[in-house]
Order: sequence, then C-alpha cells, then structure tokens
Amino acid sequence: MKSKQYYINAYRGIASGLDITGEGAEALIQLLAEATYISEVEHAVITQESSLDKCTLLTSKIQHCMDQMYSVFRGSCPKVILRFRPTKYFDLKPHDLIVTGNNFKVYFLGYWTGETKNESAETSSIPLTTGFVYGPKIIPPSISDSDSEVYTIIGLLAKETVGQNFKTDFRNTYYVECTDEDLSQDMWVKVEGSYVPVTRIFADHIMNGSVFDLTIPSFGSRLYLADLLREGGPDRENIVAQENVGVEAFWYKYSALSSYNEAELRKLQIKGTIPVSFGSEGFQGQTEIGDGVIVIPEAETDTPTNIHYKANRDRYVNSVIRSNSDIGTILEETYPEYVKTGGTSYVFSSSTTGSSLALYYVPAVPESLLTEEQIETFRETRSGYYVTSNLTVQPGTRYTAIFNLDLELYQSGSIDAEVSGILQEYEDKFGIDFRELSDEIKGLISKISNVKQISGFSIDYVSDSGYLLDDLGKTKMYENLGVSYYKVNYVINSSVRS
Repeated sequence: MKSKQYYINAYRGIASGLDITGEGAEALIQLLAEATYISEVEHAVITQESSLDKCTLLTSKIQHCMDQMYSVFRGSCPKVILRFRPTKYFDLKPHDLIVTGNNFKVYFLGYWTGETKNESAETSSIPLTTGFVYGPKIIPPSISDSDSEVYTIIGLLAKETVGQNFKTDFRNTYYVECTDEDLSQDMWVKVEGSYVPVTRIFADHIMNGSVFDLTIPSFGSRLYLADLLREGGPDRENIVAQENVGVEAFWYKYSALSSYNEAELRKLQIKGTIPVSFGSEGFQGQTEIGDGVIVIPEAETDTPTNIHYKANRDRYVNSVIRSNSDIGTILEETYPEYVKTGGTSYVFSSSTTGSSLALYYVPAVPESLLTEEQIETFRETRSGYYVTSNLTVQPGTRYTAIFNLDLELYQSGSIDAEVSGILQEYEDKFGIDFRELSDEIKGLISKISNVKQISGFSIDYVSDSGYLLDDLGKTKMYENLGVSYYKVNYVINSSVRS
C-alpha cells in the first residue's frame, strides 16, 4: 500500500505540470492526497476483513463463523457449590433464584448425590459438574444434627440475565435471535412451555431436532428451530416449519470470577439455611473459600487467535474421515468447558478380536469431569468417523511433580515468579518424561539472571490421592506416560554466595 506522502508528491507533480501554484493549489493537493490515501486504506481493510484467517475484528471473525454455521463458544459463568442444613422447607427447580447479592445472583442448578444425570431437559446447555443431579429437589427442614440432613447443591453465578419471548411467523419460521451482547453459553429454551435440548453442533440439530444455538457478532445468540418445529417430523419430504409457535429463551450474561467480590462470596448463604463446612477433606479437590462455600471459575470464551482455526477445522472434518489423532481435538471443541485445550491423549490397540481406542483428557477445571451421558453422546455421534467404533473416554491419571531446587544466588531476592513460569510449561500435558527433560529444565533455571549455580536438583512424585510414590510407583507411572499428566510444584532452598 502506498503512503500518503507518495500521493502528495504525485499530485504536486500534476499541479506543477499544469503550472498551478499557490496556497489554494497546495490545500487542494493535501485534500486529494488525504482522500486517495483513506480510500486505499479502506479497500485494504475491506479485503483483509473479508478473510476469516486475516481479519482482525472479532465481529468479522464471528460473522465468518456464522457463514460456516460454526457456533463460537461464548464462555460459561462461574459456579458455586453450597453445603448447608435447612431450617425451612424448599421446593427447588432448575434456574430458580436462590441468593441475591449486591451485584450478582445465584441460580439453582442441581443437588449432590455422587451420581451425575439429568432428570429432564431443564438444564438445557448449562455445563454439568460430576456427582450432581440436574433436576428439581425438595428439601425438608432439618430436625436433627445428622449428616443425612445436610445438603449440597450447585448453582450458577451471574450478574445479568436476558429473557425473551418469540413467536414464529410466515416471514421467518427458521430462527429467532437475541442481539444483546456478551451472552454466555449458559441458557435454556422452552417451546410451547416445555424445555428442549440445545446444541452448538449444526449436525445434531438436523439429526435429532435439538435447537441450534449459533453465536452472532458481539456474542449474541441465534436459535435455529426449523427442524424442531417442522410438521410431520424429521423424516418427511417437504419441510415447512410451523407458524405461531411460542418460544421462550433465557440467557445468563458472561462474567468472570475475578469480577466478583470475594469477601461477599465467602459469606454466601441461602435464607433459611445454616452453612456447614465441607471439612478438612474438602470436596472433589475444590478449595472451600468460606463455610460451606466453594466457587468454580468460569470457562473462557473463544479468543480471536483460535476462532479461525476451530471454525476451519469444524468445516473440514465434517466432510472427511478423521484420523485417530484428531479425536482429542474434537473432544476439546465439543466440551471446551470440561476439557483443557491441548490436554488430550489416546491409546489405540488392535488384536484378532478387534480394535479399540481409549481417549484420555485433562479436565479444564479440576474434578469437573464429563458425565456418562456426555461421553455416550460423544461416542454415538463421533466414533463413526474413526478407524474403530470401540471408543472409551476417561480422565487421565494426575500426578504432582515436586521439584526440589538447591540454588546459589548472586544476591538475596525471590525468583519464584521466574521458576514458576518455567515449570508451568510442563503442566497438564500428556507424555511428559522428566527423566529426559531434567537437563533442559536445569538449563532454563540456570539462565535466570540471579541464579549463580544449581547445587541440587531432584523430583518427588505424589499420586492424586496424596501418597509419595516409591520406586515401584514411579516405574508404573513411567510405563503409562501417554495417559499421565502433572501438576507442578517446587521447593527452593537458596543461599547467597559472593
């Protein structure tokens, strides 16, 4: 693209050739050069924004994804787990408002039983957490101090909500949309008063009649209804969607846990209950921030840097046979609130009796695991694209690697941030072998400006249940690197040597 000065010089040459001089001529030259330059810039921007890969505006990327019917992930709101003893009668249903804070609200999702299932479609696309039943719950008042009268429930934290009612008509019987900004993936939809399932995968919408939730620019939502409402069912030849159908939809606006007042969250309490601590053993590996209060961070929205890749991949793999190495990425894209990006591994085995594929994943949030229902849905809808339909999905084996570092420093001071930054690169990844990486890690630590010398270096391994591994345990761990991943910690013993 040519510069503004280039056009100024070009117009001055034209004026000089026509023997036009003076202040008026110079002003005209500057105006023409500015207009020409701006026009070229606009054409360059239009050309760039017309490409999914090259566009820089988030709204442009989302619009390109809409053209491909790929629904950009809008993120999921934080969750809160509450443990309490009731002092009055409760009749809770999914999405009931249970707590009101200064600038947020908590909505009921489900209750703890140790088993995860959906009693109805009422949770819609709300992400699940293992061990909870997502459905209505009647809780009577407690009459004793028995543990059997202590209840644990899960709710959703939100600052704003958006609810809309629609009527399909002859002008558009295929979809309705909410143009409000910053909606999350947490939502529910009712058709003629009944909850219906919602999906981000267009193929599922076509195959089973669920509502397709397509993200529109500024993180709004368009709901495709045609295959749910069409007369005669999904197998009939002529598709004519019904008119005058009542559709009610409700979205929770996206928010991050960091935007909430932690002091207020610590004191969360439902009126008519007495908070009960989870105790020293905790709950599913989560940290209790107050008596009977655990918070689970949000699942982040898709970023501009990964949207175009995920959209192009979704379009490509929908029409070709996929390899076994693709399946982990598909799991990450299907359940981004559950599976850590880049945190999957697989083991393929074959014998005379058949072949099988075991898929392992790192939970995006510790202990927030895929449910059996989600795994079965994934197996039914995705296994046909791979070499084998004998597919299993399960979390990987988690260990904690504790680095013991004896360091000589040039001067006193903390190097925790530098060491943490180095070691975090090895977290939550399958196939890491610290025996082979020890020299690499020591080399990186020795390059920290305040480190004079590494005088001692060793690694202890702790199982997920908290036991220090002996030699036999380490041998088993190394034999299963493909299904193991690590949380990383460190202990620094430092001294200053002149």
